[in-house]
Amino acid sequence: MTDPDIVQTLRDFLMREFPRHAEAISHAATDDSLVDLGILDSLGLLTLVTFVELKWSVKIAPKDFTKESFLSFDRILATLERYR
Repeated sequence: MTDPDIVQTLRDFLMREFPRHAEAISHAATDDSLVDLGILDSLGLLTLVTFVELKWSVKIAPKDFTKESFLSFDRILATLERYR
């Protein structure tokens, strides 16, 4: 269920926002945990959710402001798909 354009947009955003993790971001598989790779923490999660909301004109419900919903590129795509 990967959409290469969305994944690349997410990678580009994360590399701009978290440049010290750029290498890990660029090599992460779509099912790799962004938390386990050290890319996302609580503040990073909020930054990513805000980006997703603005970029794709969706409003993510507070119940989905979790690391589980944004754990990997695959999970981000699934979350985004539910809101589109």
